[in-house]
Amino acid sequence: MLGRGYPFAFFWQKTAAKPSKSKILFLCEGYVRSEPGAERSIGNTPKNKKKSATLGLIIMNYLGHAVLSMGDAELLCGNMMGDFVKGGRANIERYAPGIQRGLWLHRHIDTFTDGHEAIREAKRIFSPVYGLYAGAVVDTVMDFFVGNDEALFASDEALEAFAQEVYERLGGLQASFAPGFEPYYLSMLQHNWLAQYRYEHGLRQALNGLMRKARHIAEMDTAYTLLMDNRVLLGALYGVFIKDVFNFVKNDLGRG
Repeated sequence: MLGRGYPFAFFWQKTAAKPSKSKILFLCEGYVRSEPGAERSIGNTPKNKKKSATLGLIIMNYLGHAVLSMGDAELLCGNMMGDFVKGGRANIERYAPGIQRGLWLHRHIDTFTDGHEAIREAKRIFSPVYGLYAGAVVDTVMDFFVGNDEALFASDEALEAFAQEVYERLGGLQASFAPGFEPYYLSMLQHNWLAQYRYEHGLRQALNGLMRKARHIAEMDTAYTLLMDNRVLLGALYGVFIKDVFNFVKNDLGRG
């Protein structure tokens, strides 16, 4: 499996220092991105459009958000349904305090992720083909590496046990779900989304789910091919990012 062979080990517990851009490039030195050949534009998104094309899209990177919820049920609930609660503080304060923390955490994680140099580098692999949707593709791809991270899940059984625990904890708070989240939860439960991220067929399903929800994406086979062609580089970038985001979440929750 891809995640077991990536070159940057997962040592966030031991190392707190954030690597610089030059550090990231050094870690990835020697890995060559494949050229996508004749680059195709997916859709007709205007080039001068400033907002992300993923605005309003339900991004299917639930495994990462679940892992970053630190085992707290209400924090998990808010973090997992963060894309379903839009608007300002008043909309968040409708929920229980623990769920509010999860909703804020979801937003903070997304902001941190968008600004992280490793994620920006990963987006460059997909942006020639997917444009502003490259961020959504990278979010989904990162969950593939989370699912294969042996420091998090040493075996298929470990990931399966984690997934079942997440479903159970969310189910206990079903009465607190944001409007629109319940169908996603039920589908997640029925099809075992979280455990499927570990496998290549699960990644394909997640990418195809993204395609169905994005107006300007016509196909996802290219995204899968780019992942396979650049799996070592993407694994290295994941290794840099996952350490930093865990430290970020710890600090963020400490401030809360």
